[in-house]
Amino acid sequence: MPKGIPKNKINKGWFKKGQIPHNKSGKFKNCLNCGKKIWVEPKQNRKYCSKKCFWSSLRGRIIKNSGQFKKGHIPWHKGKRLSDISLRKHIQNLQEYKNWRKTIYERDDYTCQICYQRGGRIHAHHKKQFKQIIKEYDIKTVEEAVKCKELWNIDNGVAICEKCHEFFKPSIVWIYGQSNSGKTTFAKQLQNLSYRVINLDGDEMRWSISSDLGFSKKDRIENNLRIAKLAMILKRQGFNIAISTILPYKKLRKQVKEITNCKFIYLDGGKKPSKEHPFEIGGWSDR
Repeated sequence: MPKGIPKNKINKGWFKKGQIPHNKSGKFKNCLNCGKKIWVEPKQNRKYCSKKCFWSSLRGRIIKNSGQFKKGHIPWHKGKRLSDISLRKHIQNLQEYKNWRKTIYERDDYTCQICYQRGGRIHAHHKKQFKQIIKEYDIKTVEEAVKCKELWNIDNGVAICEKCHEFFKPSIVWIYGQSNSGKTTFAKQLQNLSYRVINLDGDEMRWSISSDLGFSKKDRIENNLRIAKLAMILKRQGFNIAISTILPYKKLRKQVKEITNCKFIYLDGGKKPSKEHPFEIGGWSDR
């Protein structure tokens, strides 16, 4: 081994002026970007001295201020492929997106607009879905996203805590309780906060899909099972469903849970249970 070469720099191509590597089968080549000399062994296919030179050479392939790419060109954004990192992550790294979130947090005073809990982990939720806006306006580049006004509309955003944010993924929320307990008002509040939430109210289902049913125990069970099957059809279409019914029996709650895999919200209050208005306390309740 020649003198002056440390052990950790052997076969790596980093040599000072005048030094000769111990393996003489390779050659010195110039970096295609900066022109520095690098040692390349016969089995290697090195063209650049470092990763910085590699990424900087790729940035020259961008067609400026157009967003359109010709055949043979690869779209690069800040030295990274758009296929490797999604367009959504690029938009979330923009300063406009950070300012949009900050204005929503300050407007809502860092409080969740569903459970009214202040502080903790809070999300800036889009009422109209982020993906749907991108599809409607056919946004393919970051420059087109900056020009789109609906993405940065403050009225389209709401501050929601982490627990309540789970309800806005394609899911089913079943609000149950005794009559006059505020189920429909709570369901309408959820519907106003998001864009793709459908409210299935028990009273409306009675005169629509269950107009042939009465108020016996079998008819009550059949009514709720029909609503559960309808909710599953709507969930497959990508909608969020908020159901508000009495759901009086424990066995019925288990059947509904098996069909829909829904999240239950129990509201206490309203009328006391009687023969005309039966209600079994207990069973499935997530919250």
